Amino acid sequence: MLTTDRLFIKKFQLTNAAFVLELVNTDAWLKYIGNRKVYTLRDAEKYLQNRLIAAYEKYSFGMYVIWYQAQKCPIGMCGLVQRDYLSYPDLGFEFQKEIRLPDDEELFLYQLLLNSHIASLG
Repeated sequence: MLTTDRLFIKKFQLTNAAFVLELVNTDAWLKYIGNRKVYTLRDAEKYLQNRLIAAYEKYSFGMYVIWYQAQKCPIGMCGLVQRDYLSYPDLGFEFQKEIRLPDDEELFLYQLLLNSHIASLG
């Protein structure tokens, strides 16, 4: 888990299914990332297990849930994604529409993620 004064990020768990269900069905997700066919809580659990959680075991990195400490709620996800068409991991992120982080905190979050995985890239 990584922490700032206002945020903490951690690996996804099946208990994050309701949040994932909401996030992957936002207009922005559907427009820029695509429809993952996650329509129910059970679909969200499968998506978590087969995509997000499975990446930790397969690649030793993946997407992480971002929590806003003041509200004690998840606000988005970010992390590294291994795409079939790229030689190296890609940076991915999505935040709930209502939540925007200050630029300095968002940049810090990405730097923290990249630095934590740079050794695994060889």
